[in-house]
Parts: sequence; structure tokens; C-alpha cells
Amino acid sequence: MAVEVAMADRTLRFSDPWLKALKPEAKPVEFRDSDQAGLVLRLETSGRRTFVCRYTHEGRRRRYTIGVYPAVGLKAARAVARKRLGESATGTDPQAEREVQRRAGTVGEAIEEWLASAETRSWRRRSRESFLSHVNLRLRPELGRVKLPELARSHILTMLDTIEGEATRNRCLTVTRMLCRWLVWRGDLALDPTAGVKRMPEEARGRTMSDGEIRAFVGGFDGTRWRRFVRLLFLSGVRRDELLGARWEDLDRERGIWTLPSSAEKAGRKRKGGPRKVLLSRAALRELAGQIEDNMARGQAGAAWVFPTSTGERPHRDAVKPTLNVLRGLRQNGLPPSKDKRARPRAAAIPLDVGLHDARRTLADRLLNVMGVSAYVVDVGILGHSKPALLGVYAPSAPLAETRAALEAWATELARILGEPEPKREEASA
Repeated sequence: MAVEVAMADRTLRFSDPWLKALKPEAKPVEFRDSDQAGLVLRLETSGRRTFVCRYTHEGRRRRYTIGVYPAVGLKAARAVARKRLGESATGTDPQAEREVQRRAGTVGEAIEEWLASAETRSWRRRSRESFLSHVNLRLRPELGRVKLPELARSHILTMLDTIEGEATRNRCLTVTRMLCRWLVWRGDLALDPTAGVKRMPEEARGRTMSDGEIRAFVGGFDGTRWRRFVRLLFLSGVRRDELLGARWEDLDRERGIWTLPSSAEKAGRKRKGGPRKVLLSRAALRELAGQIEDNMARGQAGAAWVFPTSTGERPHRDAVKPTLNVLRGLRQNGLPPSKDKRARPRAAAIPLDVGLHDARRTLADRLLNVMGVSAYVVDVGILGHSKPALLGVYAPSAPLAETRAALEAWATELARILGEPEPKREEASA
């Protein structure tokens, strides 16, 4: 009660000259601002001056610390006090809201719980690797320290604005939206802060390689451990991740058939008619036979994977990228060459805009538009795309004979482009 009387006696109009000239006393004292109801200045014996808002909520006297002068100016302190009094008048307790936020976890902590949840454990391996790259490179560094109740659209947009490339930005938005919707579903967020954030338009990629680019691409990789990997991409038309995940147990080299489990495919779903069958030409089988010898030379004869790591594991989805970057004339991490005079010059063997997936696109383009192979054989038999509804019912299997003939013809054409002899028939079982 004595404190209240002292405060009443110390009511005056606050001003900056008065605040700056204020001297500490033997005991802490409080002053009340006559211009703004509820605004109090507490003066400590150390000279520290702290703005506080005093208000009443449900019959209880409460205090909300605004900040220390002069870091918080008088004008800002009056504005905060006015806002907090308005909140208390509408039934909200500002101090209770602050305590809830203080106890609330961060986005980083929520990410860890999300990654341990049943939802994320059900992700396919390929999807998980892709999602985690965005989590580790962007979500954790940019949003990790933000308190969950404070997470807003502005945080999301600030993070996305640092990303170059429409496709990468869109994938990062997808992962962020998955996290936020999970938090809303669990009750940790009232609203999804990604709602209303639009995807950027992406230009469909249609890059194919010329004969010279094919020679440069294959020739560049020929001196690396990925020599046979790249040749098999061209010969089979499979996707990069599908080939990285190839296992010897799924390969029937006698029949020239690679059975791709549904978990290894892009869609990750079981298809009508059973698992996808990838037909292998004689040239492809020759590369696989050579890969067995390469694995034996590296001490990986017993590895389950066709292209194992040094420890016998499945390679990471970006394992080929450092080699690809070097062939593009960049450093392994994709950065431009060093400008230091002592740095070894990096001559580009292939154009910057050529990638691994262009091998698949080039194969399809040559078969369809140059060699006259039917669209159905190329699309369904070789590329492994889903069949149209009608064909899925009345022609559940792609014509194997036509598909194999098309792949053999393409292997011959690829050998011509590379200036190499066509493999003999007996090499197929080598």
C-alpha cells in the first residue's frame, strides 16, 4: 500500500529531458505517466529505468514489462501501454499471452518432432532425401529459432526470397507447407502461415543433346567412377535415382530384364500389371558385366547395390553431382572456379545447362522423332510412364518385342555417335 501511495505522489508528465536527468535514489521508486494511463517507470538504485504497463484483468492487478529506457523510447513505450490496455479491456491478458509464448517451443524443435512422427517415417527414401535437403539447408537455419506462436507468412516469404530458381523455391515451399499443415493438424498452430503463398511458374524443360554433346558428356564421365552409370542412363532411359538404387538381386542378366520395385520408382505406387520391367539391350548388359569387374577391383564384390559407395551402401541421390559440376567447369560444390592465380584452371567439357536427366529426354526424342518408334513403346515400354486408361485395361503390357528392338536399335545408334563398335551378340551373356 505504501508503494501505491508513493506512486500516486510521483505522478507527472514524462518527457525525454526529465528521463535523461533522472538520478537513482536509495531505494527503487516508480513514477506514473500523467499523459498515458497505465504507463509506469521503475527506477532502480543502479540507475536502470524500465517502462512497465500496469493494468487490471479479472480483478487482478497485472504488470507487463515494456523495456528499458533509452533502448525503448518514450513514444514507443506509450504506444505499447495504450495497446496493452486496449487488449485487457477486451478480455485478453497480455502478460499471460507473453508467458505462453515464452514457454512455447521453437520451429526447430517442432521440426525434430515432425521428422520423428509417423507421417514422415512413411516417406519413401527418395522423397525423404529430397525433403531433408530443404529442411537442413533452409528451414532449420532460417526458421529454427522462431517461436511457434510467432511464425508468420513474412518469415516464410523472407526464406523463399533467398532461393534462386523457381523449381527449388517451389520444392522448398512444398516442404514448408507440409510442416505447417502438420502443426495445424496437431494443434500447435492456429493457422497455416503458408496459406496464400503461391508457387512460382516453372518453365517446362525440353533440353536434348546433340551428337557432339552426347560424345562430350559420355567422354567426360568415361574417366570417372561413373563411366558405366552414365552409359546405362543413355542405354536404358531410366531416371537417375532409379539407377542409383539398382540392386543385383533385381537384375536378370540372362533374360535381359531389370525388375524395378515400386518403392524405387518416382511415383512410389504399385502399378497395374505388376512391377515395372526395364528391358536391357546387349550394350547395357555389357556395361553391367563391366560394373561387376569394377566392383571386384574396388573390393565391393559382395555389395547389394550395382553402384555402391566405398562402404557398400546405396549412393546418395546427389552423388554424381560433384563430378558433373567439374565437367561443367565449376568446383565440385557448384561454385564458379576460384579467381586465385594459383588455382588450377577448370575447362568446361560440357555446357552448363546439360544435366543427367537430359540423357533420358534425348533417348526419347531420338527414338520418337528420328528413328520412328511408336509413342506407346517409347512412353510406356521404355520410359515407364503410366498407361492411358484405355490401354491400361486392354493392353496392360507394353509390347516387349518392339521395346527390345527399339532399345537394340538405339544402342547401335549410340555406338555410332560415340564412334565405338556395336557389341557382338555373344557379349550379352558375358
